[in-house]
Amino acid sequence: MKNGLLKLDPKKTYYKQLCCFLMTVFALSFFIVLLVSGGYSMRGLLYPDRSSSLMEFFNKIILSGKDPYSFGSVDPPFAILVYRALLMLVPSKTISTLDKSPASSAFTTAVKTYQQFYFPFILYAITALTLLFFSLRALKAGKPTERFGFIFMIFLSAPMLFAFERGSDIVLTMALVTLFYAEKDSEKKAGRLVAAGALGVACAFSLYPILFCLTLLRKKRYREVLEVGIIFTLLTVPSVFVVGGGISGAARFVSNLVSEAKANSLALLGQLNFAKDFIYVFSGTPIPGRILALVFNVFAGVFGLFMLAGAFLAKKEWHSVALICGVLCGLSPFCETSLLMFFAIPLAMLLDEENENSVASYVCAALLTLTQALIVSPDISSRNYTRMFITRLSSYSMLALSILLTVLQASALASTKQSKKKPRIVVAGAAAETFDLGDSGGSDDASGEKVLTENGGEAENTEDADKPDDADDTADKVPENTN
Repeated sequence: MKNGLLKLDPKKTYYKQLCCFLMTVFALSFFIVLLVSGGYSMRGLLYPDRSSSLMEFFNKIILSGKDPYSFGSVDPPFAILVYRALLMLVPSKTISTLDKSPASSAFTTAVKTYQQFYFPFILYAITALTLLFFSLRALKAGKPTERFGFIFMIFLSAPMLFAFERGSDIVLTMALVTLFYAEKDSEKKAGRLVAAGALGVACAFSLYPILFCLTLLRKKRYREVLEVGIIFTLLTVPSVFVVGGGISGAARFVSNLVSEAKANSLALLGQLNFAKDFIYVFSGTPIPGRILALVFNVFAGVFGLFMLAGAFLAKKEWHSVALICGVLCGLSPFCETSLLMFFAIPLAMLLDEENENSVASYVCAALLTLTQALIVSPDISSRNYTRMFITRLSSYSMLALSILLTVLQASALASTKQSKKKPRIVVAGAAAETFDLGDSGGSDDASGEKVLTENGGEAENTEDADKPDDADDTADKVPENTN
């Protein structure tokens, strides 16, 4: 379609241009507002209190001490082992000055007064960011400018900045999962082994990346699933006995996970999951909160099953990965903004899509971009910069994306079943045969394909098929002997 000033080539896709335009507009707006407000608008993205800065890393490294699960830790045993190794880089005298009782959180601020604690964080940050850089570079196709532009965009995204400011270990998990998707289809066996190893380590470190094994299951790559499982087991089982307190420690770990989930099931602070998306809308009604939680948690669970089915049956990989990310974020009882970072993986895959122009895909590209975009706005009620606007916008963008992709997969499945139910006709002849009576029944335009003849047989649809009968007769005549 070429009309007016806007000239579009229907044979090309414009997902990259759309994403680049939206991210650029949002980023420029963010930094302009930041300058105008004197830095005050940063409260719309990050927590303003000092105790929250880098708190996830410092909490975990301190609580990885003698008995982490007695302190309510929800980290898997292998993650505890990694954090304990980092804690060994800090002098024991410095560690002993902190109050580490379960009832106290004062060490979160106190730990920042000691320079020795910053070295483990710097080591972790450099390792995680470097691995993420090369993983994104391997995942994203296209010209070098496109690849580095995409990496720069993700490094300046809202989930990345939030995760880094909080000191979240999700950056390392994201890097490992990205490496898995970058290498899983490698032509070299070593590359596929690296992919399985990366996903296995990610599962042992954070547990929830187990969902991404669905990508292998849907393609019946059971051997690689087994490899992921072996690596996960080899890292988890020894860690349970080294730092987790054995079977009793593992039981406390599960108990802590359940308690944490219950504590966050009704909280409407921070990022919303699917259930809380609806609970937030109905929170001002007379309906009791527990009834709302029961109804919409059941809805979210059923919807999640449909999403997993769609992820398993999806023909396009970016559809499948986006649905897995939707389940990961939408069904998590304590979803954080940093968890939205995983949507960068299907976004990279969509931007490399060059074979299909569809309205639905452009809507998906816009929604995926909204999960990553830098957006701030004052809260209308308080006229103050808070995290409410960006978390609500990204939450409902995630919900809309998940609903759209689920509907698309259901529609594709229905159309596939319908195409298999074509009417059939039996043609009498020397040997009775059954033919589909669909769009290609009876005859076909393609040269060389089989066509239905009057006597029920089949003939090749070649260029000679259009010749008159006497033309063939003439060709078959034998010259008479004139002598």
